[in-house]
Amino acid sequence: MIKNWFFLFFALILISCNSHNKFRVTGQVANATNETLYMEHNGLLSTVVMDSVTLDSDGSFSFSAPQPAYPDFYRLRIGSQRIDFAIDSCEKITITANLKNFSRFYTVEGSQTNKDIFALKQSLSQVQEQVDALNPEMPTYQREKRIQLIEQALEVHKAKSRALILKNPRSSAAYYAIYQKLSSNYIFSPYVKSDKPYCGAVATAYNTFMPEYVRSKNLYNLVLDAIKTDRQQKNDATWKEIINNSSTGYIDISLKDIHGTTQKLSSLEGKVVLIDFSSFGMESSVA
Repeated sequence: MIKNWFFLFFALILISCNSHNKFRVTGQVANATNETLYMEHNGLLSTVVMDSVTLDSDGSFSFSAPQPAYPDFYRLRIGSQRIDFAIDSCEKITITANLKNFSRFYTVEGSQTNKDIFALKQSLSQVQEQVDALNPEMPTYQREKRIQLIEQALEVHKAKSRALILKNPRSSAAYYAIYQKLSSNYIFSPYVKSDKPYCGAVATAYNTFMPEYVRSKNLYNLVLDAIKTDRQQKNDATWKEIINNSSTGYIDISLKDIHGTTQKLSSLEGKVVLIDFSSFGMESSVA
């Protein structure tokens, strides 16, 4: 009897340990009898099916998977409709939806991060609806007015996103906010001056706390490239301005020659000129 209790206790410990290394997604999809529900890993470069289930009349489902090494993104999918969610640890979240509006109207419990992601999706969906309603056959004045309203609505949405990013740049919701798309176009870009601080905040947070994570490296390198590109453009513009303001077409340097007389580069046109830049105070100076 004691031996049986010992094995039962040991089995419970094993089950508990295993469950602690997994996350669970449970819920219900109404009006989806015989539909196939997929759980997929939404990776940086590809999407992979992890599990699936054929829903019965009750619509209940339950998926579990190993805890990711870093916060990562997944999705539930029926046909072309999908629900995106993030997993930060071995948590349990519950999603309730209806097949008719599966990807738009659903509830998520057990994760504030996923509630934030849901709020962003709802807000951006309203902007997308306005974009989809644009008709090329509209009168020009009407179309321009609609576009103006869309731009205003998008700015309101971006303000919500910026506030979420600043609240916790390290969160999965902040990362999700940076990569939101409107009609397949990213709404944030590190190459845009007004967006750069927010992309930089998330990139810095991820690189600081998760430097080996592939998402951290990818975003950090993207922001670094944007900074380098911006600096190069500024340098090019500066040199172009200097040259354009010079009637010679080049930078008209003025320096003293070996006799102490100031010479302009333009005064030596047609001659072979050697300009030697030396720092006489340096040990390596040959002068």
